[in-house]
Amino acid sequence: MSAVKAKRGRPTGSGINDRIWLRELGRLIRLDPARKPTAAIKALGITDPSTIRRIRDKHKRMMPQPGV
Repeated sequence: MSAVKAKRGRPTGSGINDRIWLRELGRLIRLDPARKPTAAIKALGITDPSTIRRIRDKHKRMMPQPGV
């Protein structure tokens, strides 16, 4: 028998390719570093709250962590 337990709950990741949105989000933030990611996402014309959250979370995972 395997000692690995099955993970519970929803699997991580949506499988949706947001590469284009993430590239544009990075461009907007580089142009105006004071802009928050959520405001930049809304400036791209995205209004669906779940899409905003998904892109914001992916952007946060891609950013280098301070002090590492």
